[in-house]
Amino acid sequence: MRFVVIVVIAAVAEGLQSFLGSRKHWILGGLVPFAFLVYTVWYGIFHKADMNGSTVVDFILIFAGLLAIWFLARADCQKKKKQELEKMEAQDLKRK
Repeated sequence: MRFVVIVVIAAVAEGLQSFLGSRKHWILGGLVPFAFLVYTVWYGIFHKADMNGSTVVDFILIFAGLLAIWFLARADCQKKKKQELEKMEAQDLKRK
């Protein structure tokens, strides 16, 4: 049961990260990685006994994954914006 909860939380976090990363305001995509970083620091301070090398590597990989999702969503958003601009320019040229 715990595994299912973890998978659902991860799927929601990735979906939220992808959604926020593709919005007009780029900073929104940084909310999930920043929140995860704050949680990681909090966890490290208050659960020192549980912080071993494996846990640190897991946190780094998750953070890197969240950043990758953010950057990919931003690149996709920029691509869509560029295509929309080119489409508008083509329509303007047709009118002339």
